[in-house]
Amino acid sequence: MSIRKPFRFEPLADLTDRGKYYLVTVDLPHVNKENVHIYLDGDAIVVHAENSYVADDGSYNRVVYDREFTVPEDADTSTIKVSFKDGILRITMDKKREGKREIPIR
Repeated sequence: MSIRKPFRFEPLADLTDRGKYYLVTVDLPHVNKENVHIYLDGDAIVVHAENSYVADDGSYNRVVYDREFTVPEDADTSTIKVSFKDGILRITMDKKREGKREIPIR
């Protein structure tokens, strides 16, 4: 069995402002939950995932997915929640409650 150099991909992903929170979705087809790793690195969320398989020709293949997102300034990283189902990784984080607010005139 021959071993090939890993295939590296930047997976399809999206960061969406949902009003009170942010939603990050990442497409990780054919990856098991155990092979997905998420890190908070300063002002970035880093997603790393791997999938290994034996091809029809008997060669051992590895697919590596890497993606990095800059955390929005008004995101509260202490509220990060992650779920993974059917190859779709979902990361949510609330917006900070402080910030710009209107002051009433009396």
